[in-house]
Amino acid sequence: MRTSAKSIVLFTAFILFLSGCQLQSMLQDAIKGEDKPEEGADDPSGGSEENPADVNTASGGGTGTDGGSFERLDDRELGDGFTRVGEKILFNGESVPVAHVRTFEVISDEYARDKEKVYYRTRIVKKADSPTFKVLSGKYAKDAMGVFLQGNYIDGADPATFQVLKNRYAKDLKMVYWFGKPIPDANPASFTPIDYNYAKDAGAVFFQDKRLLGSYPDSFIILDHKHAKDHTYAYYEEKIVEGADVMTYQVLRDFYSKDKNTVYFQGEKIQGADSATFQMLSEPYMAEDESATYNLGVRSEK
Repeated sequence: MRTSAKSIVLFTAFILFLSGCQLQSMLQDAIKGEDKPEEGADDPSGGSEENPADVNTASGGGTGTDGGSFERLDDRELGDGFTRVGEKILFNGESVPVAHVRTFEVISDEYARDKEKVYYRTRIVKKADSPTFKVLSGKYAKDAMGVFLQGNYIDGADPATFQVLKNRYAKDLKMVYWFGKPIPDANPASFTPIDYNYAKDAGAVFFQDKRLLGSYPDSFIILDHKHAKDHTYAYYEEKIVEGADVMTYQVLRDFYSKDKNTVYFQGEKIQGADSATFQMLSEPYMAEDESATYNLGVRSEK
């Protein structure tokens, strides 16, 4: 009996010991659990290791076309009608198909470029080389390989010898041009502009890109921007005024002209007009002689 009672006491003591250890372990786990953040709780850093916060996006930035990050471009006027609106370029409010907005620069009142392309107003300048592109004057431009007018490539023009003259004329070593149009009959070596429309070389006179047949540059006189004469003929633009007396030929106003015998409108004879009494009236394009009035060269009897 004594042995049995002693065994019961020892067994009970052992059970109490185990229970005490388990309770201590549970208390330690509970203390640790208070310091550990709950799953899904807010991270004060604003992100996690697997999905860190996007600092560029939060600050208004983004990712560039080359894969790098950048700050958003400010909207602003670039000059001469060009405007940057975020990642877009506008010219007078119309979209420009720019390849690289961040290298875009305005180089004249109508031309611009980026690192890859050249632009004339709202369109891409075909065949243009951006690094060597240079704006000249009179709406002409050139690069290492070609010449351009208003963004259009001029076939055959030589950029190495090309030079802008005045009054829309230009030339290179082999050709003369009027507003980009070649003048095959002109001699570049002796070619000289006279006024806005007329020019000459050693052998002939030109109205814009057209040669005046039978003209003599040495005696050529400009009367106004559309009328001229030499010692042989009178001219309206590039046309010979048929039958005109060169010595008495004179320009009146509003495309009218006359000589001692005949009155002309735009270089054409006005039938029945009396040169001796013909005079201009105060109204535009109106004239009269002793028996009729004229409106734009059309005769009406008084």
